[in-house]
Amino acid sequence: ILQSYSHDHPLEKLKSVLDVNDVREIQQCVRQVHTDTAISQYIVDLVNATRRDERLQLGVSPRGAIMLSRASQAAAFADGREYVLPDDVQRLASFVLAHRLILTSKARFAGRTKPQIIQELLERVKIPT
Repeated sequence: ILQSYSHDHPLEKLKSVLDVNDVREIQQCVRQVHTDTAISQYIVDLVNATRRDERLQLGVSPRGAIMLSRASQAAAFADGREYVLPDDVQRLASFVLAHRLILTSKARFAGRTKPQIIQELLERVKIPT
């Protein structure tokens, strides 16, 4: 292995599949995915729930809510839809929000994890219909 990597690395031979303009075009398409007001409110309610949860020393900021909304748009776009579903928000919530939370020491010592808490909050916050 060491000898085969001594002169070049396989990653150096990779060709890009998109250029900067392609990426910008995709980003623009993602921004065009419709997010209903009810879905936006759902994200706000979820984020607010993180700020009120006693197991969390620090909840999600408004920027975190924006990122969850944008990630949900990207998921809908990737699925070929022009609109965001609550399922998109739920599927991505842990990935987008977990690193933005700080657990209380009591929650950490109780063995709680950020994804567990987010999942519990998702089960409590009313899903838009």
